[in-house]
Amino acid sequence: MRLDSLTAAPELGMTVVEGRARLGRSIRWVVPTDLGHPGRYLSGGELVLTRLLWHEKPGDSERFVAELAEAGATALGACGPEGGAIPEDLREACRKWGLPLFAVEPTVAFSDITEFVARRLVADRSGDLAELLDRYRRVIMGGRSLESVLDLVAKEAGIECQVISPTGRTVHGSETENFLPLGGAESVEVAAKLLKGGTLPRRVRSSSGRILSAFGAGDSRHTGWFVLVEEDHRAWTPERRSLMDQLTTIVGWGPRQARQRPQADLDLIADLKAEAPESVLEASCRRAGIDPGGHLTVCVVRCDSPDLAASAVEEVVGSQSVHCAWLTKGDTTVAVAELDDEYEAFYRAVRARAAALSAGMNDTVRVGIASPVSGTAKLTAALAEASFASRLAGERGAGVTVADESELTSHELLLSVVPDELKQAFLRRTLEPVLAYDRRHRSELTKTLTEFLRGNGSWSRCASHLHLHVNTLRYRIERIEKLTGRDMAKIRDRVDLYLAVQML
Repeated sequence: MRLDSLTAAPELGMTVVEGRARLGRSIRWVVPTDLGHPGRYLSGGELVLTRLLWHEKPGDSERFVAELAEAGATALGACGPEGGAIPEDLREACRKWGLPLFAVEPTVAFSDITEFVARRLVADRSGDLAELLDRYRRVIMGGRSLESVLDLVAKEAGIECQVISPTGRTVHGSETENFLPLGGAESVEVAAKLLKGGTLPRRVRSSSGRILSAFGAGDSRHTGWFVLVEEDHRAWTPERRSLMDQLTTIVGWGPRQARQRPQADLDLIADLKAEAPESVLEASCRRAGIDPGGHLTVCVVRCDSPDLAASAVEEVVGSQSVHCAWLTKGDTTVAVAELDDEYEAFYRAVRARAAALSAGMNDTVRVGIASPVSGTAKLTAALAEASFASRLAGERGAGVTVADESELTSHELLLSVVPDELKQAFLRRTLEPVLAYDRRHRSELTKTLTEFLRGNGSWSRCASHLHLHVNTLRYRIERIEKLTGRDMAKIRDRVDLYLAVQML
């Protein structure tokens, strides 16, 4: 199918803005996306559709279009937020990279364009099942249900399967005459085996003795899904294996779609981080599908991989919540979750899911969860508490580590709500002379003070831990007292220094 077929269909509402001379290009499929970096999800020949939610500043267009062009995309169709005009810098970027640009009318759904292209593509090809799956992949990318694809494969090819997440949560698994999905405990056990490594697809045995073939669907084991089939894939014909490859490609789009958060989620987290008034937070919660008067909690996830952080939020927190809205920025993901009345059950389930997702993981995902609050009035304080808890979780090594309000001592709770400006001012007044002395002399007074306070002021224990003579330790503590003007014999001064060390 060629691009000029789009302009010949007025019902699609697509107008050429740039690249009219290149309308003879062919379309292989359609990919709607609002990711800022879509290149890795493209393989060439795509008509990319976007609502421009990624566009925040002029430089964004150059990066976005460059990724499309380098991935071999055929064209770009754009519709500005609320029907706004196409940004001029987007036109310039498409002109520079030779990428045809279409303006899409705001009344036209991207799924309608996807279905139109899919019908035309199928009409040009033979009607075997592999081609039909190729069409359904495009429909899935347009926002349609995965269920219809899996039902089609079961009906037409007799491949009945169960789709599970990395923690063993069942994403799809309808019971039929020929297939009974694994139960909760069994699917968790199978997922753990698959996370620990080994080439996929592979045969795996469940605790009840069932032999299944497991296929990977998605970008990685910890951020994608698994497809389980109660057959031996090693005995399949090449045609059947090719069909399964098509299916896993379609299924793998599911977790990617989940990571494309709606604008309402982005707005809620932005308002929360900006400490917006309670009335604004209430309105943002409603738009995000969260009851502003319900039982809420805030979760902060720190991880170098945005995809892994998103998977952790979805699997560890979102799956246990009534509803969850979240946003990733840099290495930090912030989520607001609505809970039911079973708080203790929620925290137990979160820890169990975190342990399940940790299997075979080399990365560190630090999850901090605040205590539940009623309504939006205390959400800002909950964000500070969750942020502090995530730092506490970060001390525990690889895997998904969780810290919640039950692990924060009274002084840690107080510190979690103290503004950073006040913390920095307190540190300057209290510890800066010691820190400056260490920088000038390459000494270890700060380390000595930390160990001394952690050891409850025990001279012998601290000296032994630092491999020092007690007299050397006493000299260092006297130097610290002189630099700070504090007396270790006074509880008030010792508390000040302890809090300062905790802030470090």
